[in-house]
Amino acid sequence: MFGDITKNSEVFKMRGGYLSGHPITPENVKALADMPPLPVLRARLLGTLNSPASALVRTLAEPGRQMAYIIKAHSEQVPA
Repeated sequence: MFGDITKNSEVFKMRGGYLSGHPITPENVKALADMPPLPVLRARLLGTLNSPASALVRTLAEPGRQMAYIIKAHSEQVPA
């Protein structure tokens, strides 16, 4: 937000900042300002970690699902 204000202003210029006691450049300040909020980053990380497990479960469940489709199709063909 402050970066948007200072971008078009002659009075305020972003010269840098401090993060955990260490100086950071204006580019680093802008990069930090452009980052999504912490809950969004956590959700992205969780989705990234969860996707391989979901793919594995789908792969393992597929033969059983195909068998169920075959049994259902067979039961619909045979008159009861």
